[in-house]
Amino acid sequence: MMMAWLRRPVPRSLFGRAALILILPILTIQLVVSIVFIQRHFEGVTRQMTENVALEVGYLLRKVNEAPTLAQAQAEVEALVAPLAIAVTLPATDAAGDSRAFVDLSGSYLIVTLRTELPGVAGVDLTSKRNVVLVLLETAHGRILNQQFALGHLKQFVARVV
Repeated sequence: MMMAWLRRPVPRSLFGRAALILILPILTIQLVVSIVFIQRHFEGVTRQMTENVALEVGYLLRKVNEAPTLAQAQAEVEALVAPLAIAVTLPATDAAGDSRAFVDLSGSYLIVTLRTELPGVAGVDLTSKRNVVLVLLETAHGRILNQQFALGHLKQFVARVV
């Protein structure tokens, strides 16, 4: 009587039970393999794209650190933000710390890659703005806030240097 709840959904005929025995494991294996493949694919793509972005931000960071004064650093940033299609605030006043959504599988890889590729990362925020990655960096002239926009938002790019 304990298994009565299981008897109702299970087929009664021999053909139905045989089909269930053959089809259910195949569907389960396909589902698991698909999830693993997609997760590894997104992990690899995220890592590669983050490494490319880290090169651009690293170049910007070197230019800011090479400038002798804050005014010259801001001039360097103004010259670079349009070609790189990023928004930069120098000096930044935002708080540090990493932030990502619980369901964001590729966000952890993004944060780890940025922290290993870029010196002076104070924080990576993936949650405060939709489709925008906020990276807070330590420079010789104070903190710099770098906003990387998703592809759909590149046209809405506004360079602002404070």
